[in-house]
Formats: sequence, C-alpha cells, structure tokens
Amino acid sequence: MPRAYALERPGVVPYDAAIELMRLLEAATLADPARTTLLLLEHPPVITIGRNGKESNVLARRIDVRHSDRGGDVTWHGPGQIVGYPVIHLRQHRLTVRMYVQGLEEVMIRVARRFDVFAERREGLVGVWVGARKVGALGVRVRRHVATHGFALNVANDLEPYRWIHPCGMPGAQATSLSAEVGRQVPMEAACEACARAFEEVFDVVEAR
Repeated sequence: MPRAYALERPGVVPYDAAIELMRLLEAATLADPARTTLLLLEHPPVITIGRNGKESNVLARRIDVRHSDRGGDVTWHGPGQIVGYPVIHLRQHRLTVRMYVQGLEEVMIRVARRFDVFAERREGLVGVWVGARKVGALGVRVRRHVATHGFALNVANDLEPYRWIHPCGMPGAQATSLSAEVGRQVPMEAACEACARAFEEVFDVVEAR
C-alpha cells in the first residue's frame, strides 16, 4: 500500500530560505521517520558548489554563488528550472542511496518523456541526458538515513548561465531543457504536476489530501 507524503509547492524561493525550510523538514523527519515531503520550487538565479565541487569550475561570478552540503560539483539554478527537494527516510522506504539516486533519475526521465523528450542515463555519470546534452542534475545528502537536497530539471530556463560554469565539473558539457528539445515552451505548471506524479510512481507514495 502506498505511503502518504506531503507535497509543497512554494513557488520561487531564494536558495538560503529553501535550505532553511529543508532543514526544518529534515528535523521533522528525523523525529518521525514515516514522514516524507517533496518540495517543488524554483530559485532566483544562483550557482551552487557541492561538497565535491571546485571553485575553479565557476568561470564567471555574475550571480550569487553558494556552497552546499549536497553531493556533486557545480550547477546553476534559476527561473524555468524545477528544483525538487524530497525529504525522505531511506530505511523506511527500503532504499539504499544508490537506489534512491537512480529513483530520482527515473523521476526526471519520466517527466521528460511526458513531454516527448527521450532522456536517459549515461554510463558512469549521475543525472539525465538527451544525447550529449544534460537536462537534469542531482545531488543528495544523507544523514541518519534521511535524504535531503535532490534534483534539478531544466524545463524552460535560459541556458546561457551554463556558460559561466563547468556544469557538474565537466568542461565543455552542454546543457539543454525540455523546451529547447521540443521547440516550444513547456508550461512550468504542467511540468511540476508531472514531477509530482512521477515521484509518486517511482517511490510508491500518494499525496496526503
């Protein structure tokens, strides 16, 4: 039987405020491991550097830069990109970290296919790609079996800021978006809805009403 989860869609949230909210949810989940929350939001433009990231992968500091305790290297967030922050107790869901990461990739793959974009994994790399172009990134943190941070899926965002970084620490890596791939504007509302439904399917949860 699917477990209940809470879906929160607060809109455009500054990075620091979103992390503070995520930390509150993490504390709540540590206290109640049965609790699962999915935050779906957008950030104002920001570059984040993960635990394994290098400052040298930021090529131009034209917007705010934040260090993050998630895994991964350097990425960009901004309007038109869906950022998903699930806060979930992995042991409660019988998930290893590897299974969880693959599950987040699967969420993005399903959303992309909902809009006729064939996205897939690439051997040895984390994230979701359309050919050689990256459409979805992810980075997580796990503490006492509770996973935080999550994924970022390019829907209808400006791709120019990716020229200011080595995306995910990969010089020359190209980024794309669902809108760029299909040649039309993919509505954010529809993409958010698809994210929620894909999350439910992949992790066998149902939204608490």
